[in-house]
Amino acid sequence: MKELVTKNAGLRERDSRLLLVTVCSALCMLAACSGKSQVASNDNVAQAVQQTVNSATEPSKAPAAANAPKETCAQCEQRLCRNFRGSGVDLVAGCYEDADKAKVAACSAAVACGRQSKCGFTQRGAEECYCGTASTENCAKGTGIDGPCKAQFEAAAGTSDVERVTTGFGERKLALGNAVFMLQCDRDFCKDACAP
Repeated sequence: MKELVTKNAGLRERDSRLLLVTVCSALCMLAACSGKSQVASNDNVAQAVQQTVNSATEPSKAPAAANAPKETCAQCEQRLCRNFRGSGVDLVAGCYEDADKAKVAACSAAVACGRQSKCGFTQRGAEECYCGTASTENCAKGTGIDGPCKAQFEAAAGTSDVERVTTGFGERKLALGNAVFMLQCDRDFCKDACAP
């Protein structure tokens, strides 16, 4: 009986009458099959029917979070990267809203590459996107650089010169610096949304 009620828990109110008939019939059959000469009392039947109606017409008990739409990467950035770590630095504006459209395009491309390859989401952070398997020391010397976003990082730095690229990681006046900081915010606060 419990399975029957659970199975029909999602019925709309207009279908509850059909459910009542089914439950009453089931109760009567159970009483008859048990060999009892007397069907369950009116009070018991009424109680069972009421429970069935309540179950059929109650809203779903599923957790709201299970049905709620997931936050997008952009929504998470709007919420958590506009004032990065309470510093007053707006990373969203720096990367995506600069008046220089070429700078915005370069920053966006570097961030998109980091998200796609997920290189900016490791413990090493955005450096891995450029350096790849090269150590920080070797990367600074230009040795063994094989990062998946090397080309995008160089474009965002405006140069392929290794020293200028690596020092540009922290320069927010460059598209590269904004991209590195945005990837850091994504990694620290929006990883599930930006690099699932």
